Amino acid sequence: MPAPMSTSPPVSLPLTRFLRAAATAPVATAVALMLAFTLAACGSLPVRVMPPDDLAGAVPLAVQGRTGFSRHLTFGEFDAEDRSRIFQPGAHAEREGAGIQGDRHELDFFHAFETSRRQLVFVQHGPAGELRVQALSARGKHTEGWELGWGHGNAVSSLRILDSSDVFSGVVLPALPDQPTWHFQFSQASQGGHVSPGRGWAEDGRGRALAVVPLSRLEGIAPDSTTGAEFGYAIQQEGRTLAAVGLFGEARVWLREGLPADDRLLLASLCSAMLLRPAAID
Repeated sequence: MPAPMSTSPPVSLPLTRFLRAAATAPVATAVALMLAFTLAACGSLPVRVMPPDDLAGAVPLAVQGRTGFSRHLTFGEFDAEDRSRIFQPGAHAEREGAGIQGDRHELDFFHAFETSRRQLVFVQHGPAGELRVQALSARGKHTEGWELGWGHGNAVSSLRILDSSDVFSGVVLPALPDQPTWHFQFSQASQGGHVSPGRGWAEDGRGRALAVVPLSRLEGIAPDSTTGAEFGYAIQQEGRTLAAVGLFGEARVWLREGLPADDRLLLASLCSAMLLRPAAID
């Protein structure tokens, strides 16, 4: 039986701006968790993402093992063994600027460019067998700011993010040579203060394609209070939701009933990739 929905009345939040910031800021997860746990501590709502309406009848599968050094995800009859720790993350930063030197102070104006690349490798297990997933997270950020220093290490500064990008792409490798290899990509970007909603896709090169779209509803909160937020993602085929994953609060996975075992294994691997994606953990 699906877990019962909250009977608490919808809450109209005066802190809506924090929910919108949670969907757009680079520290999205931290801002969103701070808000949700504050509300949960007041007993006003459960911290749970809602699936799309056409998947509301699916059993929510609680996710275990998402954090820690040796991550081993489990949800329902599926588990994913994270092997990424054998890879070292890579990061690069550059800074350009000009300064004004005074008798007692120094004023610097600068532009900074930061990039990082991290690999994700895991094996997804399920009733239909196993799949190997290899992915790369490439993140970039361009900032500008100023710093005014004087005296013995005293300084004030201001920093503004001009644009940022996060591209997460990879492959799902089959166990048998006659099965298709799936390619997937998910991306988020912001420019000039405008944030583009996260979107993604997956395709097998044989005519099958899936779309990844955001989930923006929480149990117990009026839907218009969270418009534009991203608390998880749904995987759809031609507008029909096949699976969904809630990344916020109590992480959960939904898989449509009645699908072939191979398809459920593939969908589980894509949900695991979103759960283990570096941007979702950091």
